Amino acid sequence: MQNLHAYRLYLNHRVEIKGPDVRLRDIARIDGASNPEILEGKLIARNLQRPVYLPAGELQSRLNNGPESLERVHGVGVWIIPLNRTVSVGKLEEMIRDELKKLPDHELVSEIDIRLPEDLNVEVPTDGIEMRFGLPDKVSSLHVGERIIALDVYPLSDNPATMRDLLKRYQLPLTIRARRMVPVSNRDLPVGHQLTSEDFHLEERLFTENPPVGRTPAELIGKRVSTNVNENDVLSPDNIKLDPDVRRGQSIRLVYQTPGLIFRIRSVALREGATGEVIPVQPVLPSGQRSNRTLRARIVSTELAVIENE
Repeated sequence: MQNLHAYRLYLNHRVEIKGPDVRLRDIARIDGASNPEILEGKLIARNLQRPVYLPAGELQSRLNNGPESLERVHGVGVWIIPLNRTVSVGKLEEMIRDELKKLPDHELVSEIDIRLPEDLNVEVPTDGIEMRFGLPDKVSSLHVGERIIALDVYPLSDNPATMRDLLKRYQLPLTIRARRMVPVSNRDLPVGHQLTSEDFHLEERLFTENPPVGRTPAELIGKRVSTNVNENDVLSPDNIKLDPDVRRGQSIRLVYQTPGLIFRIRSVALREGATGEVIPVQPVLPSGQRSNRTLRARIVSTELAVIENE
């Protein structure tokens, strides 16, 4: 005959504990007990430092001597996970960087900056766990911007049946910024200004969007400002004219103007220059050969220059 006071337990698969005591109510739902309050408060464990797997059979053995008869435990077992350690944001960022340094293109780690939210709260057991990050297999796959990566918590266990059980998963919002040495303006620079070494310096900057291509001082000196530049602005193709309007050796139309007459002849630029700049040119004779004479001409456009009065 069935015991009228027999009860049943329905185990949770895993439970997270934030206090020192683990009671029966934390790990299972009780059904059919005459005094459920007493059973619910039964102490199962105390001051756990690492995750513990409690099989259903072991739990049933521990409860068989109670005031009420345990008819059946539904479930295979329960993971008890004490969340008694908070992993700091700085530590998490350090762990991510260490994992990235293990990848084949680890030299690219120095070119990116990774940041997690300052208010991120990650709680794990003090001991007995392994934390794994869901990172790509190459650093180059971490493009600048925002992305979510998983942090999975697994138990350190000698039991093959439980060592692969996922205890907890966090979704971490990661900000990735590109780290670049870029030229930065030392002062306000007007449109048309020709850059000198005194106008800028190299500085490390972080970029949340695609960074500008880094330019060496040699590539910038002598180039002209294409839009007004403020102090501390990054010098880039957006505000610096890196390509000359006229290149050395380029064929360019040469205009010579006198009262009532305009002459147009073909010439060759002897050096590169920007619009408004005076450069030396050599006229091309009708025979196709260059003249031995060198003239000074002011660049009007990419294809036209006007002879300056000698």
